[in-house]
Amino acid sequence: MRAIQTCLESLGLGAPVHAGRLTMVPLTAGGLRADSSYLLLDEAMAAGQLEVSEVSDAGIVANLLATNLSDKPVLLFDGEELKGAKQNRIVNATILVPAGAKLTLPVSCVEQGRWRYEAAGFSSSGEALFAKGRFRKAERMASARRMKDARQVNADWTPDPAHGAGPIRGFARRAETLGDFDAGQHAVWDDVHEALLETGTRSASSAMHDSYVLRRGEVESLSSAFAPADNQVGAVFYIDGRAVGIEVAGSPRAFGAIFGKIVRSYCLNALGQKLPFELPAPEAVKSFIAAVTGLDQMVSPSVGIGDDVRLDGPSACGAALISEGHVVHLSAFSKAAFEPAR
Repeated sequence: MRAIQTCLESLGLGAPVHAGRLTMVPLTAGGLRADSSYLLLDEAMAAGQLEVSEVSDAGIVANLLATNLSDKPVLLFDGEELKGAKQNRIVNATILVPAGAKLTLPVSCVEQGRWRYEAAGFSSSGEALFAKGRFRKAERMASARRMKDARQVNADWTPDPAHGAGPIRGFARRAETLGDFDAGQHAVWDDVHEALLETGTRSASSAMHDSYVLRRGEVESLSSAFAPADNQVGAVFYIDGRAVGIEVAGSPRAFGAIFGKIVRSYCLNALGQKLPFELPAPEAVKSFIAAVTGLDQMVSPSVGIGDDVRLDGPSACGAALISEGHVVHLSAFSKAAFEPAR
């Protein structure tokens, strides 16, 4: 999609901000951008405009039900954590829930040891899946989309006219694409288990959130060094001087709303002893952005508004949500980011 190239090529680079092992290079909008016409998860829930629940009393691990009571769409970012009900989940992709709609959300469990109600519904935990987990999830989902496209089984399938069945349209048709958003539940549990070990977290229910709770002081101390700049819509993050990932939202307001969660998700993977490294040069940042721009794009209808794009290539992988020709959210990760240092 041209929208991704247009978006990334329009971004300006800010001065790197550095603390501990983590470096952030701000990405600013190339001009005035209209404020987002949608609500964000936390503000919608705080206003009672978005309800998220299990799909039934029995529940299904891979799905939740979102009810948008607002007259505006509500945006859920890839990896945002929902806490409560029968077990904590993360959203598997960035999704725009239509105004006044009920929508089945593709999610993954990040609390393997609980399957019982602790609340009737869900609330925002205020956190997101840690960066290493989001990278691995993105890699698995991009690989699965590539395999599906190779088999020519996709969301644009049209039945044989001889059978008299017309194409299914609207969000009922898009609901059939939920399988496109399977993040590999057992692999997600493995990623969470690794994070619990790396952070020294003992959790009775193997909850990812407990890692944030246990290491809150360190995470908050590190994350407090970072704040969104004027007109900032994204950032490139480095750990120990190595490019890890890029995040871009559709407006400064949207990026500001997710900023804290995103920074803390990188902080959780940047705790520990600092090693000597150099701050990234502008040309190195531009080179990473260019590599993301050149990734293969595999497009499928989102379960909500817009199109979901899986990004993949030899050096990076990620995903984006495109609506009305514009990037609503893009995230991508270097495949070398978490390889052992040589």
